[in-house]
Amino acid sequence: DDASTWRLDGDSPIPWIDRRRTQQTDVYVFCYGKDFGAGLQQLTSITGRPPLMPLPAYGVWWCQCCPAYTGGAGPMSFDREVLQEYRNRSLPLSIAVLDMDWHKAGWNSYTWEPALFPDPHGFVESLHNGKNGYGKALKLMLNIHPGAYNITSEDEAASRYEAFSRAMGVDPKLEMGFECNLFNKTYASSLMEVMLYA
Repeated sequence: DDASTWRLDGDSPIPWIDRRRTQQTDVYVFCYGKDFGAGLQQLTSITGRPPLMPLPAYGVWWCQCCPAYTGGAGPMSFDREVLQEYRNRSLPLSIAVLDMDWHKAGWNSYTWEPALFPDPHGFVESLHNGKNGYGKALKLMLNIHPGAYNITSEDEAASRYEAFSRAMGVDPKLEMGFECNLFNKTYASSLMEVMLYA
C-alpha cells in the first residue's frame, strides 16, 4: 500500500509532486511463481517500460572542482586546457561538467560569470555543435546548488531577476528575495522556465 507516499501529478507541463492521498488505498499483487520474467512483464504492464538515460550519460564525464576556466582564449581556456587535451590524448568524452566558477561569485547564482564567460551562448553552442577543442559535440552540465541559495536582485542579472519576480507574481520593484522551495509549484516552474531553461 503506497497511499501515504507522494506522487507526481500528470496535469501540468512539468510533472509536480501532488499531495498525499488519504482516501485511497493502492494494493499491487504479483503472482508469478518462479517465472521472474512473467513478474517483470506484470510490473511493466502497470508501470510502463522504464526510460533509459540519454546515451551520453553512459559515456565519460569530465569534472573538476572549482577551477576558474574561461569560455574564451585566456590563460585558463577550457577549450585549450581540457577539450584539446582530451582530443590530443585520444580520450573519449561525452559530458563536460562545469563546477561552481561558471556563475557569479558566491555559493550559487544562475547568472554566468561575465569575466570568465563573456559569451555564454556562444560557449554552449560550441560544445553542442562540435566546434570546440575536442572536435565533437558534447553535452554540458552546470553544477548548481538551488537549496543553498536565495534568488535576489543583487545576485542575478536585472532582466532575469525581473522575469523571475513576475513569474512568481511579485512586483520586481519590491526587490524581494526568493528562498528555494522546490515544493512550491510556482517557484519550481519559475526556476525551470526563467532561470534554467532561458
